[in-house]
Amino acid sequence: MDSVAVSKKELRKDYLAIRSSINEDDRVCWNKEICKSVETLLKKSSDFDMIAVYITDGTEVDLTYFINSCFAQGIKVCVPRFNSNSSAGGYEMVEVTDLNSDLELGYYNIMEPKASCREISDDMYRKLVWLVPGVVFDENRGRLGRGKGVYDQMLKSYEGINIGIFYECQKTESVPVEDHDRYMDVIVTEKKVY
Repeated sequence: MDSVAVSKKELRKDYLAIRSSINEDDRVCWNKEICKSVETLLKKSSDFDMIAVYITDGTEVDLTYFINSCFAQGIKVCVPRFNSNSSAGGYEMVEVTDLNSDLELGYYNIMEPKASCREISDDMYRKLVWLVPGVVFDENRGRLGRGKGVYDQMLKSYEGINIGIFYECQKTESVPVEDHDRYMDVIVTEKKVY
């Protein structure tokens, strides 16, 4: 294993522990602050009518408040669903219209769209604004995920806006990056937009 891979592995371990240790009261408060900041940021975009979100694993920022706001405004919401035949990191993007009725426990024990929800077209995929989770980030908008390269694959040929979603305690001085790693256009935490 090369030194970059070792550095990434160590950072993941440390920052997953930090993220997991956030107390629930802070987590709930910070989630709302982050959702409000994302909403404010995206209101500046006139082309925004469709969003790619993730469903929290329980330690990532919970976007439920933001997602429900999108539903109320008629903004289309897309969520990744595991599909081993997909060329995009093993995931396809699927439109959902209700978090309670459209999701079920899926791959990696994370909620994902049911089989009855339809995959979006390539044209719709190209129009998405992405909200991307991660384990650790830096002020240069470098992002480190869980190490499977899922979002790097899904965003590989995508030219639109991608927004990293983190808690401020997930910030480090510098994230080690490789050629395949995708920088975020913007990073939002409960304290700041980078």
